[in-house]
Amino acid sequence: MNNSIKTKLRLSTAAGILFAASLLAPASADTLPDSSNLELWLNADTGVTTTSGGAVTEWADQSGKGNNATQTTVGDQPTLVSDAINGNAAISFNGTSSYLSILNTLNVTSGMSIFIVAENAVDKNYNGLFVLNNSQGSPYGGGGDYFSAFYQQGSTTTGSGNLYTFANRNGSPEGFTYENDVPPAQGTPYVYNYNANATSETMLIDNADVGAAHGESGYLPSAAGYGTIGDFGEIGSGGVLDGDIAEILVYNTELSTADQTAVYNYLDAKYLEAAVPEPATWILLMVSATVGVIVHRWRKSARD
Repeated sequence: MNNSIKTKLRLSTAAGILFAASLLAPASADTLPDSSNLELWLNADTGVTTTSGGAVTEWADQSGKGNNATQTTVGDQPTLVSDAINGNAAISFNGTSSYLSILNTLNVTSGMSIFIVAENAVDKNYNGLFVLNNSQGSPYGGGGDYFSAFYQQGSTTTGSGNLYTFANRNGSPEGFTYENDVPPAQGTPYVYNYNANATSETMLIDNADVGAAHGESGYLPSAAGYGTIGDFGEIGSGGVLDGDIAEILVYNTELSTADQTAVYNYLDAKYLEAAVPEPATWILLMVSATVGVIVHRWRKSARD
């Protein structure tokens, strides 16, 4: 092997154990731990169709359900940013007009777990993340939002208000949960997660439960709805997200706590953890009952 350096150190031992380790283990995002029961999976690193100027016309669903998100109106198309969050691509929304529509309905009426990797560029009234409503191709469902996740109205100088998740907003059975802590800082990526069944829910940011209160009786959408990405719904352009969304996972069942954590760990490794450099040096440590400890050390060559 080119540029090889070998060092032998002999120490007596009664056990035979083999260790292989890297001085700097390369960081890599694991594959998605649970892809069953996915109703929607959008990943900005895969399946994004753009114009020559980078405007997004389609974001292809990776779940196998064909629930692609599209935008045919030129002025309402978000843009693809290739290196937006921890070296990964994201879809950037302009805060005034851009959004994507899913022309198929998503059915999460029996249970749901949703994960969204996002980054707010500014604090503004009604930074919208995701909506399910009764109006195909439009974020404004006329009072028929079956599910919505957004930042509530607040001052643009002190923050965009509490994070809210609504079930059947202005409908029945209506319910909501919100957090009363400081919202994620501008320019800081985060993982939003909402899990619900017929009788309970949890809302988390970066795997920490932030659901401070629940109002009324609804936890799940009452019907299948058309999806809108990057918008709050109902109030026109004021609800468009000013920021980026990198990945969305929607499950049509409430995942177990262990599976929720596993999906979060996948997203955390990909988007939130700092990348570790590729190791230049590897160590092989072998302990043998007869020859003791032998350390082989080599530098990585162009062939490795």
